[in-house]
Amino acid sequence: MNSTLNGKVKCTLLLDTGASIVLLSKKLGERLGVKMDNPRYFIEAQVADGRKVRAYYVKLDSLKVQELEATGVDAAILVDEAPGELNFKDGLLGMSFLGRYSTRIDYAKKKLIIET
Repeated sequence: MNSTLNGKVKCTLLLDTGASIVLLSKKLGERLGVKMDNPRYFIEAQVADGRKVRAYYVKLDSLKVQELEATGVDAAILVDEAPGELNFKDGLLGMSFLGRYSTRIDYAKKKLIIET
């Protein structure tokens, strides 16, 4: 999904209704200018295959997908590059954003519908 973070950084996030939080790549975190310098914000995130990865908790000022924009969105930035097999573009669009809206997938039309 084409998205915009903090009103300026454009990215591609993959829809992941199984992700409890928006998870961003290390490179995207760098583009956002996040400095991972406070040890209190390091967390452990579990990915789909059960592996645990280190991440850094942030609160995004805003996250815009399609016409919808949410503020104060919980997110985590991977501390290390994602292993190649994760291959999730710039990140995962998880429930910390999606849970604010009614979402459904029209499989026949290959379309995600997000409504307030």
